[in-house]
Amino acid sequence: MRRVQCNGTGTGDLNTQAHLSAIKALASFAVLYLISFAVDASHSVLVWDSQHTWTPVLYNVSAVYPSGHAIILILINPKLKQAWVRMMHNLKCRLRKVPS
Repeated sequence: MRRVQCNGTGTGDLNTQAHLSAIKALASFAVLYLISFAVDASHSVLVWDSQHTWTPVLYNVSAVYPSGHAIILILINPKLKQAWVRMMHNLKCRLRKVPS
């Protein structure tokens, strides 16, 4: 609890903030999982029709699920967000130094 109090930002109940963050993560997982399940189910129904135009779209949508959930988790967690921003800054600096 002391660690949470030291790392907490802003005013408000830290316990409530922790629970809201967990609820956001679980809700985003549930929504993305349901979308992924619906896409996979519709793809399995449409697999018999090889001429269907939606097949590439369904592949792309089902491929986005894992990375979408990871991005949401990074944006919810302040420490992961800070590390991601630092990593992007380092990548930007390295790309700028590469001779073309």
